[in-house]
Amino acid sequence: MFLIEKQIADKMQSLGVAASFVCALSNVSPTMFSAAMRNLKQFENQTAVRILDLLADLTDLVDLARPIPVALENPQVIRGLLNDLRQAKIRSAPADASGVCALCALKAAGERSINAGTFSQQQS
Repeated sequence: MFLIEKQIADKMQSLGVAASFVCALSNVSPTMFSAAMRNLKQFENQTAVRILDLLADLTDLVDLARPIPVALENPQVIRGLLNDLRQAKIRSAPADASGVCALCALKAAGERSINAGTFSQQQS
């Protein structure tokens, strides 16, 4: 396996995510992804970087939510959480005085998903 493809496979395994999940979030064709993972064709550099960045963001998301487990199964829900996490990182950069923490953005994203009906929740 090529070095980049091996890194991608290792990170996917450590996160426990399926190839279809990564393809859906990275906008990579499942056929192209499968060919790269089976050493039939290498990823283009731009595609490999996009996938590795996605996997790094997923790792950040899981780490920020720990000890609460994050189910990396529904690409639509996770896409929204990742977008909010990325925005929180931008807003909390040293040049910005707002001081929004990434975990607060993750919580807010979850609340928006619940309010939008993405999750079912019983209120007591």
